[in-house]
Amino acid sequence: MKNNYPTLLVVLALVFEACSTPKAIKIESAANFSIEPQSVSESRLSCMGYFSNPNPFSISVGQVEARILVDDAELATYKTDSLMRIPANAKAWALPLTISVQHFKLLSSLYQHLGTDSVGYTITGALQVGLKRPKRQIEFSQQGKISTKATLNLLRKQIKI
Repeated sequence: MKNNYPTLLVVLALVFEACSTPKAIKIESAANFSIEPQSVSESRLSCMGYFSNPNPFSISVGQVEARILVDDAELATYKTDSLMRIPANAKAWALPLTISVQHFKLLSSLYQHLGTDSVGYTITGALQVGLKRPKRQIEFSQQGKISTKATLNLLRKQIKI
């Protein structure tokens, strides 16, 4: 009888790899920002978010939830239930993001930093992965700075402040 241990080890390694927790999705960048007035007190902020998938397999995403914080204060939340597929080893997978922002929250965050060049932001959230139950959560987080002056100028043009 032949020794099947090497074959068994390869099969076990593949099973463990398939059952392993997916690596975190990373926000690479955001671009093409635009602000459109929705009402007297609210605007729609849109941009393209670019994510990377470091996993050697594609990921089916059923839901995305995120919180956008400016200077540690919650500016807005984002949630979508759209089904999307992130390709394996994707370096710049694009996701259009649209959130509603209350003018008061955005302006108060920015006006507190008028004397500074920039204000810090944080985006945190989770992707619900998998089409079957149990679904897994992959968390993501990104911190950075936005230009105070450029953002206020964009707001002035778009919502006439």
